[in-house]
Amino acid sequence: GNQTLIDSYKSKRESACETGKHFCDKGGTCVPDKTPCPTVKRDCPAAKPLRCLSDWSCQTAVASCPTGTQCTSGAKQTLCPDGLTCAVNKKGCAKLMSWEGCPAGMQACAQMDGVCAANATMCEKRTGCTTGSFFCQHKRDAEGNIEIGADKFPVAECGAAKTANCKGIKPGKGREPQAAVKAMRAEKGEKLEAKDSSGRVAVVIEMLMANAFKAADGSSTAVNFTIGSVADSIVQNGGLGSYYASGAIMSAVLVIEPSQEVVVNDGFLIQLPIETVGGEECAKIVANIAILTIHDVNDLDASPEIVAVCTAGTMADGTTCTCNVNVTAFSAFAAVDYSVDPSQQLVVESGNTAADGVDATTTTPFSAGVHINPLWWITLGSFLLALTISR
Repeated sequence: GNQTLIDSYKSKRESACETGKHFCDKGGTCVPDKTPCPTVKRDCPAAKPLRCLSDWSCQTAVASCPTGTQCTSGAKQTLCPDGLTCAVNKKGCAKLMSWEGCPAGMQACAQMDGVCAANATMCEKRTGCTTGSFFCQHKRDAEGNIEIGADKFPVAECGAAKTANCKGIKPGKGREPQAAVKAMRAEKGEKLEAKDSSGRVAVVIEMLMANAFKAADGSSTAVNFTIGSVADSIVQNGGLGSYYASGAIMSAVLVIEPSQEVVVNDGFLIQLPIETVGGEECAKIVANIAILTIHDVNDLDASPEIVAVCTAGTMADGTTCTCNVNVTAFSAFAAVDYSVDPSQQLVVESGNTAADGVDATTTTPFSAGVHINPLWWITLGSFLLALTISR
């Protein structure tokens, strides 16, 4: 049938991509392996928060969604957002194309922009706020740990209206970096900032010492470093999926890539803003946050690794709390609060399956769900020692 023809077409196009590139449905182009495919769908508007399973359209409720689907044969019965492709599940779709916002079968939760759930009841669980109220901040204990409720989801402080300190936004939402690139030399003080759509600094990378890196081929030319955001579809369905679903991610998820292979010696700093409101103590909160990385952001089967536990800092404005870490490799990064344990949330939401990534949480605890590379900790120690000596 039509799906067989579509699958045959894509198989031929995929095989036509040269080594080091993969095929993207949108535009029918081959892009570098570590480059995400162009976005096919954007967030649903607040007036129509539900993404329909049948055709990925945005509606007010399931009753308004079209009935039926073209994906009715074989194992591939999940429609992808391009409206043509059928896959085994949403993760299968995410391997072929990207989207922003909630996947099909999920609705955007009004209490907290950036959170998706299967229905209003699950929105209350995932956000910690009742219908009609808005997320202000996570409730934390004296040590800065996020409090966890009886339903195993984070406890929130909520307000009846949106205010400057009660924005109804998921941590990191809206702080996604716009694309930024700079030719950088291995000189102390070299810096690249990327800003979000509102003009706020979304991330800073800076060399704290001379010869922080060198080109792997030994050349002395400047290396282009690029900062970009990561599509929601990749975050939802890849190695960070359980942390996304549990509410453990505290920053925008971003990717940093050099234009050529580099060897990082030491002193390459990343600063990520961490949202704090109501006089919370930056150092206490950041002490519970670690940076996770996935080396190939397009490998949705890859597990994240811990880079390091964050050190608290501030942006140049002197007020914005930051998570600071020293890195020795580049790819996708996210700040994750490890007081939230995704393995405790074993709810499979109605109408979805455990194979669909964001639709169900995993049973892998934080301590086992990431690979801890001891070299990161050695590097962090040498970095802090170097900072102490330099002072």
